[in-house]
Order: sequence, then structure tokens, then C-alpha cells
Amino acid sequence: MNLDSSDFYREHSPITDPGPFAHLYQGLPHDAPALCAMLQGLLIHVFHAKKYGFLVPEDRMQEVQIAETAALLPALLAHDPAPFWIQRPPERRLVASCRHFSVLLCSILRSQGVPARVRCGFEAYFHKGKFGDHWVAEYWDVAQRRWVLVDAQIDDLHRAAFRIAFDPYDLQPDRFAVAGDMWRRCRTGMTDPNLCGMLNVWGIHYVRANVVRDVMCLNKLEFFPWDSAPMIDRPENAFTKDDTALIDRLADMTWPEVRTHEVLEAYRVHPELRAERLSKTGPTLDIGA
Repeated sequence: MNLDSSDFYREHSPITDPGPFAHLYQGLPHDAPALCAMLQGLLIHVFHAKKYGFLVPEDRMQEVQIAETAALLPALLAHDPAPFWIQRPPERRLVASCRHFSVLLCSILRSQGVPARVRCGFEAYFHKGKFGDHWVAEYWDVAQRRWVLVDAQIDDLHRAAFRIAFDPYDLQPDRFAVAGDMWRRCRTGMTDPNLCGMLNVWGIHYVRANVVRDVMCLNKLEFFPWDSAPMIDRPENAFTKDDTALIDRLADMTWPEVRTHEVLEAYRVHPELRAERLSKTGPTLDIGA
């Protein structure tokens, strides 16, 4: 990791910046597993709420649409004003997606001076025999001198429900594949792209879209999994060889190492990659999952 990359991912994005609520991070743990455990007591994933005995009311579904950390933090306090290290009961946690767990973890780590970033890809543990769309966090471990992938949402209930025996705070590629890695697996025939996706959308177009979204995240544009860009929306029959070659290059830039300068330059010179906040309501969510 070069110094420029370290500095870039240590600084906040507009989305991870806690703004006037930065004081809420005072006294929080300084190691990733402890921070993850804390976040599990603050957030509840919309797909899994029922497993905790909580049926999300219709009027709280909009919480999944809160984007910026400076808006997430007061929303958390609105449900329970206790310090963040005090675990809330499920009904007093903020209704969230995997993105929220990852964004908040990155926000805290960046505030503590730790380089951190959100990664978009595919998990192999929530969908038996398939690879589901999933977002995790990644931080620079100074002692080990490497980037470490972390799934902040896996708590004891998830471990039991999905028989998770691996370490979610040091994810390996066989458990979570960043989008560029999965794209390469599909391109070389190692993985069937029709096993990759979410809800009722599966296939190579989903893998391609997640490569673009991972590039967005690496540009510190940590939008939503359902936000879009021209390259994501392009119909399959309009996708050209040049388009495929661009996704190939993006995959190479983002896995196994992130070539930060190239990722930033690619986003700058290719307007078809640029995020368009098209969705105002998000996807139709099966909250019984």
C-alpha cells in the first residue's frame, strides 16, 4: 500500500463523515471485531429482522434509505439515546442493509485514523450454493501490513442460523469475493454467473454491475446497492466488446490489489461509470428472508 492510498482511505467521504455528530465516537473501541459487535447492537438488517422477533413496521422501512452517516447517527439516537456501546433491543435498532453496517464501520475507523473502505461483491454464506450480493468493509491492519475484509453484521444469531464457523472479521476469498474477483471467476468459467445476484435478479449483468459499484466505493462514493450508472443500466444487447474490455480492466484494478490511482482515473475518464442516484425508494424487499 503506498502512502497516497493510505491517506486517501483514511480521510472521510461525504457519506462517511459524521459531521456535527463526531463526538459520538468518543470512547468507542479501537479494534474492528469490538466495533462490529457494537454495530450489531445498533443496527438490524431488514432481511433478517424477523429472526430477532421483530417485524419491521411499514413506516420504518424508509430507514433503509438513509445514506449519509451524519443522518444515520441522529436516527440511531432517535430510537435510543444511550451511548453506542450499549446494545439496543431489536425494535430500537435502526433498520439497515449490509451497506449501513459497512459504511458505519468505515466511518468510525476513518475517524480513528485507520484507512478503511467499503467493498461490493458476493458472499457464499447466506445463500446455500449461490453467491449473494453483499457489501463489507475493508481496513488496513498496520501490524499485519495488509487489508482485512470484515463482515460487520455477522453476530451469534447469524452464526447459528447460517452455520458460520469461519472468522467474519478476516474474510477469505472463498467466503467473500469482491466483485472484480467474481467477474474473473465468471469470465474464466470457474463460477456460473447465474448463481450470482440477489432476490429475483441473477446473472453476469449483476456481476458486471457490482464491479462498477465496487469502483464507486473505491472512489469513496458509497451509495446504495440499488443506485445506478449508465454502464449498469445498459441493456445486454447493447453491451459491446469495448464495454467488456473496460470491465476486465476495472476488475484487474480492484483485485487482488487495489490500484488506487488507476481506479480514480478510470472513474474520472469514463462517464458511463458515474453514479446516478436514480432510486428514491429502493428495491422491493422480502423482509421475511
